[in-house]
Formats: sequence, C-alpha cells, structure tokens
Amino acid sequence: MCVLEAMAHGVPVIATDVGGTADVVEDGKQGFVVTSGDIDAMVLAIDRLLGDANLRCEMGAAGIHRIKQNYTAESTLPDLEALYRSLGAHPQLEPHDERMLEPEINR
Repeated sequence: MCVLEAMAHGVPVIATDVGGTADVVEDGKQGFVVTSGDIDAMVLAIDRLLGDANLRCEMGAAGIHRIKQNYTAESTLPDLEALYRSLGAHPQLEPHDERMLEPEINR
C-alpha cells in the first residue's frame, strides 16, 4: 500500500521485486525495481534519484498518472463488481461520497 501512496503523492519509488511491487511500479518509469538482496542495485537507484532532480520529477509525475489511470475507485470498482457478480454475488459498489471517485491528489 505504501508504494501506491508514494506514487499518488508524486514520490518516485525504489522497491525490491518481491510481492506485487513489479506489477505496480514499471522499472525506470515511476521509479526503480531492484532484485531483492542486490545492495549494489539499490545504491545505484538511490544515487540516480538523488543526483537527478528532473528524473525525480518525471518519475513522480508518471506515478501520479499511473495511479489516476489504474488505482482510483472509479477505475477499480467496475472490475471488483464484475468479480463479485461472477461469483454469484450482487454487490452495490457505488461510493456514498462522490469524493471517493477522485484521487486524493485532486482534492
């Protein structure tokens, strides 16, 4: 969850390739994904971001864009509703508050 939160706030991510991180962060676009345990790769990624303000801004903007496109309530609720319906449930997944449809960064 903290990877998504960082991206939503325009913070480039440096993460390891464990769990679902590589499904969220596209290596070299919203940040860097390094092999777990590869200390040299982690140091290199940190050095690259610390030394390049433009890269930080570009990756931060790319993270915001990825969140808006893939991880808002508006973009995920239809898929979640379809999943529940395929399992025989009849969910009503409409947010009670219209602000739930907007990413926090737009509020």
